[in-house]
Amino acid sequence: LPFLPMDIKMKFTGKRSSSKDDVFQSLKSKLVNSETFKTIKEKDIEHISDACCLAILTFEEIKKLKKLY
Repeated sequence: LPFLPMDIKMKFTGKRSSSKDDVFQSLKSKLVNSETFKTIKEKDIEHISDACCLAILTFEEIKKLKKLY
């Protein structure tokens, strides 16, 4: 299931025009243990944030599909 960057922005911040930092801050605030993010190097944050958002959106789509069958 392909998701566009604006799909991720909308899901996590409620705005399609959000910055990557806005998305990351939203994701971070949703994590149970945001202490984990303190150990991540700055250069890796954007990639990790994108991957986490994509994984969550994909999981939600899979749950929707399972309800159909």
